[in-house]
Amino acid sequence: MKKAFHETKIYGQHIPIQAFKEKDFSFMAHWHLDVELIYVLSGTIQIGINSENRILSKGDFAICGSGDIHFYTSDDPESEVIIVIFRPDLIESFGSWPKFIRFVTPFMDKSQPFYENISKSTLKRIEDIFRLLITEYEQKQSSYDMFIKGLLYEFCGIALRNIPCCSTETKRDSKVFSEIKAIQLALNYLEDNYANDISLDDLAVHVYMSPFHFSRLFRNICGTSFKTYLNTTRINKAETLLSTTDLPIVDIALDCGFNSVRTFNRVFKSIKGKTPSNAR
Repeated sequence: MKKAFHETKIYGQHIPIQAFKEKDFSFMAHWHLDVELIYVLSGTIQIGINSENRILSKGDFAICGSGDIHFYTSDDPESEVIIVIFRPDLIESFGSWPKFIRFVTPFMDKSQPFYENISKSTLKRIEDIFRLLITEYEQKQSSYDMFIKGLLYEFCGIALRNIPCCSTETKRDSKVFSEIKAIQLALNYLEDNYANDISLDDLAVHVYMSPFHFSRLFRNICGTSFKTYLNTTRINKAETLLSTTDLPIVDIALDCGFNSVRTFNRVFKSIKGKTPSNAR
C-alpha cells in the first residue's frame, strides 16, 4: 500500500487534473481538497469514503468530494479502476463540488435503490466519459483541455441528475463534518510526526477526543486501526529510503520511528511480505 496523508496535488500540465488507470489498487486513507472520481473497469475493489465503505464491481463508480477521507483496498488481481482527480475550479466550482448540497451516498453501485432508474444508455455513457478522459489526458491532442472540461461537465450533470442529493445544513452533517475534520487533523499529525514516539492517547488529545471515541472513529473512517496505520506509514517511508538512499538499515529503522532493527524487520515483513534487505 502507498503512503497516505493530506495530499496537495501538483499537476503536470496547464489544467489541474490527473487521470490514470490502476490494477489491483490499494491506497491508505488520505484526503485532499480536489474532487476524486473512481470508475471500476473490472474485478472488485473495496472503497471507503468517510464512514461508509463498499465493495464495487465492474460498472460501479464513486465520487469523493473536497475533504472526504478515502481509502482503497484490493484483494483482486483482476481489478482495474480509472481514477480522475481535479480541482473544483476546473468546472468553475470554487471551494467544493457540488456546492451547498451533498449526494445521499458517494457510491453509485448496483445495490443502490436509485440505480435501477438509470437507463442503460446513461450507464454506458458514464463508462465512455471515463475512457475518453483517459484518452484525452494521455494523448494531449489539440484543444484537449476543452474536451476534458466538456467531459467533466457532462459527468457532473449526469451525477446531479441521477444521484439523489440533500442539503448539507443538518445536525447530522454538522456532526459528520466535525468528525471528518478531527481525522483530517490526525492524519496531518501522523504525517508530520510518524518518526516520533506517538501513542493513540497522544493523538486523541491532539484532536480533543477521548481515546475510546477516537479509536473507534479512526478505524471507522480509515478502515484500519491507529497502530496499523502508523506502522504502515512508517514502513512506506522506510521503503522509499531503502530504494533511494544508501543509508544503513539501522539508520532507516530509527529515522522512521522504530526503536530496534528487530522490530523494524518484523513489521516490515508483516506488511510488505519481504525483509528490508530483500526490498533494497
